[in-house]
Amino acid sequence: MHTAPTPRPEPDDEPAADASGVVRPDEMSGELCKFLAAIDAYRRASGQSQLAAPDVRKVLHALGYRREGEKVDARTFERDYEAALAGYKQRTKRLFPNWSEIHGLLREAGWRREAA
Repeated sequence: MHTAPTPRPEPDDEPAADASGVVRPDEMSGELCKFLAAIDAYRRASGQSQLAAPDVRKVLHALGYRREGEKVDARTFERDYEAALAGYKQRTKRLFPNWSEIHGLLREAGWRREAA
């Protein structure tokens, strides 16, 4: 008996996380994989285990992310980033999102990778 293969998400599709916010590695989008790899590389290069808003902004800009095509200054990004984290904490009753959840929060806030 032949079964149809399980459909794979397109590389830039955003997968749905489970209730805990965890996305399985085989369900990650290409964009999420690139973001996670860039965060990991930045953390290793800087020697930091936790990244503050300015660090996250540097990673986003290095990857070509912009918010709906507009230029966002550092203060605005920090304010919006902290507000997104506060909303996350209130909704989930968890203190710290994982990096795939942070990527999702940034996408919800309108951050998209511009075409190269």
